[in-house]
Amino acid sequence: MTTAAPSQGRTTTTSRRFSQVYVDIPPSPYRRDSLKAATVKTPSDENMPEDNGDVHASSKRKRDGGDNGDVKEKKKVKTDKGGVKGKAASAEKSSLEEQYPHGYFHCHQCVQKRDARDGLQCTFRGHGGTQGRRCKLKYCKTCLKNRYGLDIDVLRQRHPNSLHGKELVEYVTDVDHVFKCPRCTKMCNCRTCRKAQGLPPTGNLTVTAKRTGADSVAAMLATNKNLTEAQAKQMDLPAPTPPAPKASSSKTATKETDSKPKRAYNRKPKPVPQPMWSPAPVPGSFTLEHGLSRVHIHDFVLRFSSFFGDLTRVQLDELSEIGGRGVGGVDEDADEEDEVDVGVKLGWISEGCLRGILLGLLGLAVDSEEVEDDKETLRAFKAASLGVRNAGASLNKMYTALTSSNLSDLLDLPEPLQPPSTRGRVTRSETRTVGEVHIVTSAQLLPVVERLVEVAVASVGVKEVMDETGTKLADFAREERERRKEEKERWEVWRKANTVTKTERDAHTATLSSFTHALSIAQSSHAPRFAPLGTDNAGRVFVVAAPTVTERDVASELLTGEKNKKGGRGRAARIVPSEDERASMKKWGWFLAVYGEIPDGAMRVRDGDESDDDEEEEGKRWWGFYEPGEIRKVAGWIAHTNGLVEEKDKDKEQAKRASPWDSTVAKAKSTSAASSSRAASSPLSSAPQSSSASRSARESLTPLSSLESDEDEDGQPSRRTATRAELEKLVQSLKDYADLLEWRVSRHDGDGQAGGGEKDAGKGKGKSGVVQPKSFYG
Repeated sequence: MTTAAPSQGRTTTTSRRFSQVYVDIPPSPYRRDSLKAATVKTPSDENMPEDNGDVHASSKRKRDGGDNGDVKEKKKVKTDKGGVKGKAASAEKSSLEEQYPHGYFHCHQCVQKRDARDGLQCTFRGHGGTQGRRCKLKYCKTCLKNRYGLDIDVLRQRHPNSLHGKELVEYVTDVDHVFKCPRCTKMCNCRTCRKAQGLPPTGNLTVTAKRTGADSVAAMLATNKNLTEAQAKQMDLPAPTPPAPKASSSKTATKETDSKPKRAYNRKPKPVPQPMWSPAPVPGSFTLEHGLSRVHIHDFVLRFSSFFGDLTRVQLDELSEIGGRGVGGVDEDADEEDEVDVGVKLGWISEGCLRGILLGLLGLAVDSEEVEDDKETLRAFKAASLGVRNAGASLNKMYTALTSSNLSDLLDLPEPLQPPSTRGRVTRSETRTVGEVHIVTSAQLLPVVERLVEVAVASVGVKEVMDETGTKLADFAREERERRKEEKERWEVWRKANTVTKTERDAHTATLSSFTHALSIAQSSHAPRFAPLGTDNAGRVFVVAAPTVTERDVASELLTGEKNKKGGRGRAARIVPSEDERASMKKWGWFLAVYGEIPDGAMRVRDGDESDDDEEEEGKRWWGFYEPGEIRKVAGWIAHTNGLVEEKDKDKEQAKRASPWDSTVAKAKSTSAASSSRAASSPLSSAPQSSSASRSARESLTPLSSLESDEDEDGQPSRRTATRAELEKLVQSLKDYADLLEWRVSRHDGDGQAGGGEKDAGKGKGKSGVVQPKSFYG
């Protein structure tokens, strides 16, 4: 570039021009404005990538400060080559699905995961009309209750059909509830909303609200919106209200009275229960041995009823009449030298029932361990069975069939009892076959049946059934758990879908208890041992006979869900005897039998012709309690008289622990620990199973052997002092039997019909169609 020489008159201007020399510098290819100048842009290509053409320079050079480029480098996306994060995410997702099968949400108040069923979403969409968006906030049930005093169940009851006018636009109507959340009502006190208002977070004010009597935290913040948890701790809040004490004469309390030692109040002891002792319909000469012998045969035949196919249900029920069927009369004033046994005078069972029992016992005894396995023995048993079967109703022919073919010597059968003094009909053929003793009543053959039972206990058939006892008991327990589970699931569905009343809740509880009682009855059919409930310190023996076979079958149907088409409701209705029949106390399976002396000062049921002198001369005899309430009184009376009532006084508890009972209780617990797991939990079979060999366990089925070793010189069982553990077990067994008997005789409807109306339809009924508990006993 060339410039003209400056003139002399313009020195200042010339110097200025020399200081402002312009040099043409080529544009830099790295500047963006040069690229813009070289490119002609059109409105259509503003989003297209620019063509840098000849630019090959490295872009790693640091740009100038004047560079106005605003392009940001994109970060490289890291790829998970191993897939570890993906597996962790899927595992977390599956864990959430298991924990929340119905889905979950985050509560706006507590920011915690909650089950979708325990929350509520706001249905308000503001004042924007139908174009407004629905609020997305959700609150859980706990926060609505504690923080705002709102009940989620009440909120759900408001339906969109209740909206009117302007509300139809402000709320969404395609849901099943109407709810405006606390944030939409400008009362949300979560930390996010309070921070937006310039307020500190409240912290946990739930306890403070309860102590101050406020309905909720929101109600407390309405008076002081700046209140926080730290400020609440510094406040003088009232202490938690203790339970209301009993009314006293002084209503004012001072510091002086508080400093005085508290007066020790002695609790007024509860009155000792006084049960009403009712004599059983048997004479006083009917001893404990008489009763236990018949109860033992009754329980054995019912326990192994599958081997007595010749007996009908009616004949099996005859065995429950332990006191006889009224054959012949008993004169208490008769001569003491009379050798006729009182059991023979009372009678026993019918000829057909005795015939079926003998056939079943002979079928079991032929495989007994006490019988030799040879041809002569088998021939003798076969001849005896054929003779008993062909004897018909003749008792003499039955006994003759047993004594023939050397069977009496093989089994060591005892002699029958002497006949009563009353005349009996004996044919000429019977006179030729029978010896000196004439059999005129089935009670005469009671010793023979007892001996056959002892032989049958050691048979192969009884052994196989006893080996299956544990499996059967476990199956019944499993069925009972399944029925209870089904009932609880049905109740949960019903409770969530309906408003539960006290009557319905009581019906649900009764249904659950029915399964427990049915389990006790079903397990009695597989009892490992037959024995009385127990004995108290006075030597009184408490006996309970097993339920009937029909009752056990119905209980098994209730647990297993298998209905028996024969009989139907009429069969179940015939199980329970009437109140008059139970009050007569002839069927020993429906009352508690007690043998012993009546306690001093006890209340006794008297007949019209009895006097006080007769009561004083009365000794040991059988007593009966057929009402569940009276049985509970007996249990309470034993507990009070033996010091088994729980007391809250610590000194008495320590004295009790230091008593000599401790060693006995510890010994009893250690000896019964091994057998408790196999023993049945029913009061009908409360005696533990022996842990010895199988033969000795089967021999322990009969209670007669234990009586022989404990007899005194007079032939009566000697008294043995019961331990504390035995007394506690007896009290608990009596309470359980009272509950079981009350359930057995209960009627759910006044007219005695099964069912409880439409609202009870389907209760207690599982998927397999089990017997309804309401129709279980009529």
